[in-house]
Amino acid sequence: MALTLSSSAFIPDAEEWLDIDDETSILVLSAALPEFQARLGYLNRHTDELGSKAGLGTETFDPESPALTFDRTVELQKLIARHLVKSWKGVKDDKGQEAKATPDNVMALFEAYPYVSTMVWQKASQIAVKLDQQREETVGKSGNSQNGSKNQS
Repeated sequence: MALTLSSSAFIPDAEEWLDIDDETSILVLSAALPEFQARLGYLNRHTDELGSKAGLGTETFDPESPALTFDRTVELQKLIARHLVKSWKGVKDDKGQEAKATPDNVMALFEAYPYVSTMVWQKASQIAVKLDQQREETVGKSGNSQNGSKNQS
């Protein structure tokens, strides 16, 4: 048996274009990127910790707790801007020039058009699911050829 490395089997940093409108497209990376997943895990743990400090889910819950001033949505948008937007077409700055897809510019876009961050997050998640399905198919195919059971009549 030989093991073959194939870059086409599954690519954890796959990317796809997301059309926002007729003139605007964003190149979105997979939400399965390890660095993004690590930072998302940190964000989730931090959010849980703050909720716990505020007594979330208990009788002692304090909706006025300073721990609840943390805006998870904005922090998630920052992660998306930094890790999941690779490039774009059709986004212009205030002078009408093509803007670069920097994290700050992406955040400015998300602030002006909040629905765009949701669209990017959904696309990145779809890419991750598709890659996982491709990986499962690839592993399944290699598993079938290695299990030693041949169809013998």
